[in-house]
Amino acid sequence: MPAPVSSPICAVLGDLAALPQADRDALTVRIPQLMAYLAWVPDPRDPRGVRHSLTSLLGSAVAAALIGATSLAAIGEWIADVPESVLAALGTRYDVLRRRYEVPDESTIRHMLEGLDATAFAAATGGWLDDLATARSARGAVPPGRRPAAGGGAWRSMARQCAVPGTTPPRAGRSICSR
Repeated sequence: MPAPVSSPICAVLGDLAALPQADRDALTVRIPQLMAYLAWVPDPRDPRGVRHSLTSLLGSAVAAALIGATSLAAIGEWIADVPESVLAALGTRYDVLRRRYEVPDESTIRHMLEGLDATAFAAATGGWLDDLATARSARGAVPPGRRPAAGGGAWRSMARQCAVPGTTPPRAGRSICSR
């Protein structure tokens, strides 16, 4: 069963897909920084039988949304079609015996998103976008008096609590954002 249209997860991914094309292109080169933020989102899955890391699944979903995927099926199709270099950047599981990346199914992404803490996910993606917008405005890329394309400041307090790059993320289920 796909996530309902009113799901907060769909809203976050929809906000990313709604960004102007120039902003989406600029954000895709910032995937390593995104992965650091996503590492702070608590994993709702039972650790037994987990094949793909939560960070790689979330990173794949966010990257697909930035490219323009508007549904879970489109996210699954995008992941199945991307080159190996992108899969490597997203931290996708590599099978050394088969010498290829194991691409997650759309159903894997759907099940993971259904149980995800939407507040922590929104804080992670929003904190990432806020930091990028702050850096962009500091460089003078945003005209004075105009709000940066995404983030602005609405995410800052939650992002500081939930996603602090350069520090070790808490164990799954121990995040202060998983309340």
